[in-house]
Amino acid sequence: SGRIVMAGSLSYQDGGNTITRPFIRLNENGSVDLSLNAQPPTGADNVTSQGNKILYVIHETLPQQQFKMFRLNEDGSNDATFIPTPLDNIGVVDVQIQPDNKIVVLEDLKVIRLNANGGIDIPFQVQANYSAQARALYLHSDGKITVVHGNSSPNGARVIRMLGNGGMDLSFTPYNYANFNNSAASAVRLDGSVLLGDTSVNSSTNRFIRLLPSGIVDSSFNPGGTGF
Repeated sequence: SGRIVMAGSLSYQDGGNTITRPFIRLNENGSVDLSLNAQPPTGADNVTSQGNKILYVIHETLPQQQFKMFRLNEDGSNDATFIPTPLDNIGVVDVQIQPDNKIVVLEDLKVIRLNANGGIDIPFQVQANYSAQARALYLHSDGKITVVHGNSSPNGARVIRMLGNGGMDLSFTPYNYANFNNSAASAVRLDGSVLLGDTSVNSSTNRFIRLLPSGIVDSSFNPGGTGF
């Protein structure tokens, strides 16, 4: 709808009064959408829109340590039709919505997918768990999924691509980026190529590279000069 949902301790002015809420939604023109009155539990994170509804994740400590996802209706009330499926207690890095409204969750060490109503998408069988923290998640228009995650050998980051069913995309060669810093950036273009940038190792060395849609380094890519 073009509206933007934000989470945190957020304040805005309404009739001369300062209103503070954990969630606010901005209309397309930037004004605060006063129809949203959401009161999620403290610590709500990974907020994203699913159509006109709002998903968020909280870290529960009782009855056990776990992350759990919930959904709000458009007006901010709890959506009782959504299954609050428990997630692993390993941290949630990102949540993204597919065109069919299925929910892709990037956890610290793996990717899972939920159905539109919150239940586990059982046919989605991930074959690519990883041993170091996830960095980024990208959804492709053809249903494929690219993940950038930490790598211990060599130290740095690794780029992998999965099929829409969770299996590894064998047409993509996983790429190991040595000494890729936590503050570095990545992006996936519409054609499936991947951009990686990192200046932390040696600013005099060009650390901005592009991977072809196959995962191979694009040797023709030269952003110009050294460093950036």
